[in-house]
Amino acid sequence: EGRSLVLAAPVGAALIGLVTSLARDTTYRSSSLVYLGVVTTARTGNVVPSPLTTPSTAHKALAADKFVQAAADGAGVEFDRVKDGVTFLVERVPGAAGGNQPTVATIRYSDRDRATAIKVANAYSDGVLAEVTRFYDDVLTAQEQIVDRGTARITQIQRSLDTLRTQDAPASSIALISLQQEYATLQESVDEATLVLAKTRQIEQPSLISKATSAASSARPGERLRTVIFGAILGLIIGAIATFVWRGSPAGRATA
Repeated sequence: EGRSLVLAAPVGAALIGLVTSLARDTTYRSSSLVYLGVVTTARTGNVVPSPLTTPSTAHKALAADKFVQAAADGAGVEFDRVKDGVTFLVERVPGAAGGNQPTVATIRYSDRDRATAIKVANAYSDGVLAEVTRFYDDVLTAQEQIVDRGTARITQIQRSLDTLRTQDAPASSIALISLQQEYATLQESVDEATLVLAKTRQIEQPSLISKATSAASSARPGERLRTVIFGAILGLIIGAIATFVWRGSPAGRATA
């Protein structure tokens, strides 16, 4: 008894799901991928936490109003329209610690217009990339200056040493010994700074992995089919519960 309700509920729920999917407005979702880089200490190369390179905080940092406004200006749409449609996916690297990691952010944007969805996703990724690149450029410039100043000083010391040697300065000369010691120390420092600079360019540099070129529609047959199936399953569960409440459980009826 009550079997008809159990069978009718999923059919009715599936029909409701189909009608709802046909009646609701079609939305389009587009996405872009941005590598946010890594922040490390200059000397040791240890990673340090930063809002945009820590997965647990990156979602909030990416949703900052400055990024929303930049995307709205770049795409030519309203601020609230961008804020309501943008979402983020920042996955944690398997096996990595919870702090600063090589962070790749998926920026997703949904809109009722296909072209706007693509345009906003790209404008948002451009704004985020510009922000993280600005920080990276400051670090890169400082490290390049260290290497350049050290190299220039090494060149000066080499000239001074060459001059002393042409003047047949004795090997025990204080000036010669002092310059040789400074040359050796400075050369080691420049070599270390050059290695840090190479690592910075290789690991820490943010980049745009992929831009949005298409947008997925919510009206695709697959999307509607999932809605119908979900409605049918939900209806089956509700129908079964309603039958048990109405008629009681089979065990309870048998006991009665």
